[in-house]
Amino acid sequence: MTERITTAAEVRRLFNVTEASRDRFNNWHSTRPRVAAHALGHAAAVVNAVTSADAEAVFRRDSLEAALSARGQPVLEIDDWRPEFALAHTFHHAVEELGRLPGWAEFRAFCQADEQAVAMVWGPAADLVDRMVGRGVEGSVARAAMRRRIGREYAAFVRSVHVAAALRERGLPALTHPLAEAVFGVDAWAGRVVFVLRDGPHRAEELLFQAMPPFFFERVPGLGKGLPSDRGLDIVVRRLTPAP
Repeated sequence: MTERITTAAEVRRLFNVTEASRDRFNNWHSTRPRVAAHALGHAAAVVNAVTSADAEAVFRRDSLEAALSARGQPVLEIDDWRPEFALAHTFHHAVEELGRLPGWAEFRAFCQADEQAVAMVWGPAADLVDRMVGRGVEGSVARAAMRRRIGREYAAFVRSVHVAAALRERGLPALTHPLAEAVFGVDAWAGRVVFVLRDGPHRAEELLFQAMPPFFFERVPGLGKGLPSDRGLDIVVRRLTPAP
């Protein structure tokens, strides 16, 4: 598959176009300068060349469907944790550095060994777990809560990579980039179509509804807690493909 590189500059030109999205970007840029420096230099290439079969293999092998809805003893500070570097930055960084979409175990090992990943997630996660233990939370409970917190987001990321790949293989030029996801709430897009891959309110719609020309928000059916069906993906493609 031909590699398609997506840059942060391209993401900004496309999505930083309304008053709401500019306010969101400017606030993020001014309050998280370390994150901005990393994200604005990030080029997404490998992630846009992953095949749907590769992403599905990771999702199935590592039981990521279960991770999306995993439950355990709650630890509020961990369950609601929003690290300085949104987790999407670490996920994308791992894919580009490794040259492939890693499984869960390989991703965890990468985060422990890679200097940038340690700064983005491994160190902050360990610090938060230690603080919770210092406040009386049992260590095993705190660590399990952190695994669920990061694992749930990683499962959603692998699912979005799978959907984008499957749409590309059906002829739609679907792309991803961590800046689009973390700042503008866009998990994947093709031109001016934003694919909605999560339940509930969608931040991208709130930020981009005043854009001209407008964006179109396409909900991918059949996601539930797992991967969409081939039929659901085919429906999306038919809706977005002009009749001959």
